[in-house]
Amino acid sequence: MYSLAATLFVGILSVTQAFDQECVGKRNGATFADEYSCSRYRICLGGYLSHGECATGLYWDNFRRLCLPAMLVSCTAKLPTTVQTTPYETTTSDEIILDENHPGVPDDFDTEEYHCPTEGVLSIPHRRSCSQYVLCFDGIAVLQRCAPGLYFNAAQSQCTLPSLANCDLQEHVCPEKDDPLKLVFVADRFDCSK
Repeated sequence: MYSLAATLFVGILSVTQAFDQECVGKRNGATFADEYSCSRYRICLGGYLSHGECATGLYWDNFRRLCLPAMLVSCTAKLPTTVQTTPYETTTSDEIILDENHPGVPDDFDTEEYHCPTEGVLSIPHRRSCSQYVLCFDGIAVLQRCAPGLYFNAAQSQCTLPSLANCDLQEHVCPEKDDPLKLVFVADRFDCSK
């Protein structure tokens, strides 16, 4: 009996060691500030640590748990104690490349498309993407991205696992092959006239 209990205890310890230590004891989806960057935050997903980054000019607000304009956030990030630099060749380009690891504001983001209240802070779903949302700050619409692998949950006003997000957007409704004889109409979920 004692050997069975010892075996179970050792088994539990080895499973716990597989998770990121920063996430042990934290709820799934817990977010907290990155200690070295004001614009980055960390999130625990299933016991593993993932990173998110605010769009340019925004800082992570650990109290409100969202990205806000830098002037409204008190940043306490530490400078790294050692910095190792490696020389590299730089090239310049006018092209903006957007992906999950390098957030930015795409050219087709129209702030007029979102009706933000003139006062207060509010998060609303993006019209065409489950992994993005719009932060309304005193009438200004600011595009935000969830951390990779997460979707925006409008009911909770936060990014969460896709299975919990209740996002009813069909992100890929257009057929791969264009057929003028088979038209596809997609309703705008925010405007019944479109």
